Amino acid sequence: MESSVTEQEKAGLSDQRALLNPVELRYNLNQAIDNLLAVHKAKVTFSKCLTQKVSVAF
Repeated sequence: MESSVTEQEKAGLSDQRALLNPVELRYNLNQAIDNLLAVHKAKVTFSKCLTQKVSVAF
């Protein structure tokens, strides 16, 4: 199958691919997932606080 990607573009993509570190990519992905889960957990906890009756004594 023919491609509309030029040889120069292919060379650039090959250069970029050579710079990628699979271990670092996996670590960064796991960090991003952990951050998303932390934000979700905080949101759910905050949401529960808003829906529960809270009494405040002065």
